[in-house]
Amino acid sequence: MTRPSSHLLQAVAFFCIALGVSHPAHAQTESSTALPGGASSVQESHGDWTVSCRIVEARKSCMLLQALARSTGETVLSLELVPVSETQAEGILLSPFGLKLADGVRLSVDGTPFSTPFPFMTCVEAGCIVPVEFRAEQLDRLKNGKEALVSAANASSGAAVELKLSLAGFTTAFVRARELLALKD
Repeated sequence: MTRPSSHLLQAVAFFCIALGVSHPAHAQTESSTALPGGASSVQESHGDWTVSCRIVEARKSCMLLQALARSTGETVLSLELVPVSETQAEGILLSPFGLKLADGVRLSVDGTPFSTPFPFMTCVEAGCIVPVEFRAEQLDRLKNGKEALVSAANASSGAAVELKLSLAGFTTAFVRARELLALKD
């Protein structure tokens, strides 16, 4: 796995805006737009997860993400989440092309699947977008798990396409993103 490029982070920010992943929890007021050391952006690694925060036009946004990339640097899969509350996160899964869109994407943690697939929203130049929202029970599974398996069907053959995301550092990244969102001047 390689770390996401700044281009990917910019694309993610665009996708979040385009998807309307704008929630009162991340629409911070000017009095809470601080980041450590007065920085306008922060990027930290927590295990296999990255926390990325930015201040743009007096609004702070923070997310935790993990991206899987080929050796060429091309992103194959990424999961970007905004911690809405202690028990809720929302964001996007950016999947590769060539998947059967009608079937959606299934997610499991340590071999136990979530109850329903997540539907695709659209495809863009970087891949296909799947909006995700995790509530308390699903979020707890992510926080306490070791590995998330993202699976979908190949559009041509119907064969399973499975990609693994490590959950090492997920909990600390989630907590840190929430801390940075709450940081005030």
